[in-house]
Amino acid sequence: MDNYVRAFSDGESYTQESGPDCDFSTILIKGEVGDMGAGLIKMQGPTWNKPTAHDKWHQFYILLKGSGIMNIGDEEFPVTAPAVIKIPYNTLHAMKVEKDNYVEYIYVNQHIGEN
Repeated sequence: MDNYVRAFSDGESYTQESGPDCDFSTILIKGEVGDMGAGLIKMQGPTWNKPTAHDKWHQFYILLKGSGIMNIGDEEFPVTAPAVIKIPYNTLHAMKVEKDNYVEYIYVNQHIGEN
C-alpha cells in the first residue's frame, strides 16, 4: 500500500545559500506525483535566501504564515500570508524577512523537459 499521507516533519532537510535561521526541507520528491516536486521553507528574520532563477521548472509559493519581502526580477514587494506567489519561469527571485518577522511557505515545482 502506498503512503498517501506524509507529515511535513518527515521531509528531508537540505541547505542552500541563505542567511541565518532558515530551514529547508523537501516534502514531495519529483516523480512521486508526475513531474511535480515541493518543499517547505521556514525563515526567522532578519534573514534572506539567495536570488535564483530556475530553467528546469515552473514554480510558485504558497505562503502559509507570516510576512516578508519578495523580490521577483527587478520588483520588490511585501507579502503576507495567506497568499500565492507566482514566479515567472527563469526569473531571479528571493525572499527576505525583516527582524522580528517569520515566514513559512511551500514551494511547488513543475519540472519541464526532463525525463
